[in-house]
Amino acid sequence: MVEALLTDLADAVRRCTDRLASVSGGVQALGYYHDLARRLAEPSWLSAHRDGGRKIVGVLCGLVPEELIRAAGAVPVRLCGSFAATVLPAEEVCPSGVCPLVKSSVGLALAAAPPFPYCDAIVVPTTCDGKKKAAEILSRRCATWVLEVPSTSQAQGGRGSWIEHLWSLLGRLESLTGRKITRKTLELSIASCNKKRAAYRRLSELQAHGQIWGRDALLATNMALYDEPDSWAAQTERLCDELRGRGKIDDRMDTRPRLILTGAPILLPKYKLPFLIEESGGHIVGDELCSGGKTLWDPVFVWNHSLDGLLAAIADKYLSVACPCFTPNLSRTARLLRIVSELRVEGVIYHVLTGCHPYGMEFWSVEKALSAKGLPVLKIETDYGEEDVEQIRTRVEAFVEMLAARRIS
Repeated sequence: MVEALLTDLADAVRRCTDRLASVSGGVQALGYYHDLARRLAEPSWLSAHRDGGRKIVGVLCGLVPEELIRAAGAVPVRLCGSFAATVLPAEEVCPSGVCPLVKSSVGLALAAAPPFPYCDAIVVPTTCDGKKKAAEILSRRCATWVLEVPSTSQAQGGRGSWIEHLWSLLGRLESLTGRKITRKTLELSIASCNKKRAAYRRLSELQAHGQIWGRDALLATNMALYDEPDSWAAQTERLCDELRGRGKIDDRMDTRPRLILTGAPILLPKYKLPFLIEESGGHIVGDELCSGGKTLWDPVFVWNHSLDGLLAAIADKYLSVACPCFTPNLSRTARLLRIVSELRVEGVIYHVLTGCHPYGMEFWSVEKALSAKGLPVLKIETDYGEEDVEQIRTRVEAFVEMLAARRIS
């Protein structure tokens, strides 16, 4: 059963990357991310870390600070599932109304599919009820640590609680790896991750200027969740150098309405929405996704280089992510308004995974803030199936046509 599932997963990734390669405009440096994506369904990339003596820590959300995991000498691996094939098996233990990301992740664990069998520990932040309860299921297969996330990022009390929980995570990581996290190791880890974020910001600038398709930029960004930070940063700098020398990816790029994606994460291989947007004549000039720019844009700003100061800086960086688990979440609307202004955005597509209540309920406040600025918003609620592709295509095409008509009027 596991072998058949692995074949299905590998085929899904290959179909997506092959499709991306066929429409990427011949950008050679993108091949690195295609190859990396195809290896994700193969156990070898994880066993190589294990053979090298490194512990593997699975994370079920971008709010788990990778700086701490890397400072302990371990390898963080994103566990968020995006495969339709593992959704149905998970419904043996999950209600059908749970979002497909949680169900797909649980389904991968139940099938003992990579990366779950290779994890020495799993960290699950309390960013939604589905993930919190999934932690109980995952704990039957691997040491699972629940990372308590405060309900607010605004109050000082929430920040203090968050820092305390990060200290607890630090201690658990030290016990797991037998390696002390020192000021020096944490500084090096922060610097490495910040280098990755700097490369991402450079790539984002080129995306905004029409020098790479949004769907290709999203793939590169997704692979930052799995690659070593220094390797990803170096490759992304090479990609940016190649893009600089090529100019705009399409001669008609300036005629395409400028769009951003926001809402629930979009992970390989479920790229149906990015494909549909750019096949319908739009250009994704940026995103505000926790699988993309939301977590990668801001660096860790360090003002105090003591161990306490470094941990506080990490805590502040991840509180600034503006996850919809926070309430109120005013920083998210502020961030979106800044993005749409800086990128000269003409329309926003708000992605909701069916059953994702945090993003679904926050749509109202986001739409209200954007509409007040005269910015059209299209909400797309979907899952990991393909049955709604043509329905979504019709809606996206109409939205893009409306934006194009606004230009003329």
